[in-house]
Amino acid sequence: MSNQLVELAYRRKRLVQRISEQRADMLVLTQQWHKPLALADSGVKTFQVMRNHPAWVAGGLTALLAWRRKGIVRLIKTGWRLAYLYPSAILAGYKYLSALTSPRDAKSDETDDDLENR
Repeated sequence: MSNQLVELAYRRKRLVQRISEQRADMLVLTQQWHKPLALADSGVKTFQVMRNHPAWVAGGLTALLAWRRKGIVRLIKTGWRLAYLYPSAILAGYKYLSALTSPRDAKSDETDDDLENR
């Protein structure tokens, strides 16, 4: 009986070692794919934003076509600097715009008199 226990313990030890090797291999594989998958994920998110906001895309393309080449480069540089230096201002503007374009609740349109008559 003890011989079987020794064999089981030895087999368990080999399996644990094999599992640790497989975990190390998986870590290497996931590290290799992390950056490409993150880039693909950001591309998918960009496409979703463009699909959900076609007016932004059309306005941006119209603005880019309206300016000369030098104007476009200067606009991109200025916009990138502003986006890098003042991200909170951009997020605040985005929240303000999304609040303006979101549909109102039907409950918010009710007046106090309507609520008292119920």
